[in-house]
Amino acid sequence: MPIKDDVIQFFKDRFNFEPNFLVRAPGRVNLIGEHIDYNGFGVLPMALRQSIYLAAGLQPVAINCKAMLKIDNIDRKYE
Repeated sequence: MPIKDDVIQFFKDRFNFEPNFLVRAPGRVNLIGEHIDYNGFGVLPMALRQSIYLAAGLQPVAINCKAMLKIDNIDRKYE
């Protein structure tokens, strides 16, 4: 099963509703030029296969309820 399907399923299991959004951000490494781009020099960034996924959803709440943000991690080695 692709990781995005795992993330969606984890979200549904944890929060009991479907996510409204699923986004992916690839990792990045600078092969040369770390921090020198601030001074106008060139850099050579490269995208990585590793990435981070984020599933988010809006859950209806009572009118007088304060907004709440719940965050959970699918990878238990980072608890």
